[in-house]
Amino acid sequence: MITEKFVRKEVLPILVSAAFDKSEHPMVRMSAIQMLVYCSAADEAIYQQLAMNTWSESSEEVHSFIWSTLNNLAQLDKPLTVDHFVMKMKSLSVLSLCKPFEGGYGKSQNMFTTGFAEKLTSGFLQQTSWFGSADSTFPMNFYTRSYVQFGSGGMGVNPWEMSLSARTFNKFAYALMEKMQSSAEESEQEKGHPEVQEIRSLLGIKTRDTQGTPQATLFFNMRNEFQRMFELNLDDVERYLACKHIFQKTVFR
Repeated sequence: MITEKFVRKEVLPILVSAAFDKSEHPMVRMSAIQMLVYCSAADEAIYQQLAMNTWSESSEEVHSFIWSTLNNLAQLDKPLTVDHFVMKMKSLSVLSLCKPFEGGYGKSQNMFTTGFAEKLTSGFLQQTSWFGSADSTFPMNFYTRSYVQFGSGGMGVNPWEMSLSARTFNKFAYALMEKMQSSAEESEQEKGHPEVQEIRSLLGIKTRDTQGTPQATLFFNMRNEFQRMFELNLDDVERYLACKHIFQKTVFR
C-alpha cells in the first residue's frame, strides 16, 4: 500500500532530482514537474524553487512549462477538491517569483481548466499539456486527462486519459499528410482531373524524404479500468488509405 510516508521518502526525492537536474533531457524534467505538482508531499518550498529557477533556466521548453503550470493553477476559478485548492494556493503564493514567458503555444504548455454546475453540485477539471520540440512545430508529446466530481465531493472519477508521443512526430505528421494528399489526388485523377498532378509539377512539389520509419505511440485510459497502447506507423496508415480507396471505388463508382 502506498502511504504518505512512502511518497515523501521514496517518490518525492526522485521527482525533485529529475525536475531540477539540468543535465537531464527536457522531456524527463517536464514529466517530473508534471507529477511533482500533484504530489501532496511537495511543500511550498519546492514550488518556490521551481519559480526561482525560471530566472536561470537554460531550456526554453522547461521555462515555458513551469510558467504555464504555475500560472494556470493560480488562476483556477473553482477548484474541485481540497488537493486542487492546495495546488492553487501554492502556485498563487509563488507566481510573483516566476519569470514570465511569452513564447506562445509553440512552446511546452501545461494548462488546467475547471467548471462547476451548482444546480447539479458537479464539476470537472481538464488538464492538457504538450512537450515542444526544439527543431519542429509539432510537439513531441501530447497529453490530456479529465476529472469529474459528482455530488458535492461524494464521488470523483477520471472518465478518460490520452497520451500521444513520438520522437519523430514531425516526420510522422508530414508523411501522414502526404499519404492522405496522395490518396486524394489519385481519386481526383481517376475522376478525370489530371491537372492536379500538372500543378504539383509546375510548383515543384516533391515527396518529403524521411530517414527511417516515422512512428507514434497512442495510450488510452478509460476510468482507470480499460487501458490500451497502440503503435502507429506509416505502413498501417497506407493500408487504411488503400482499403478506404477500394471501398470508395466499389460503393460510389
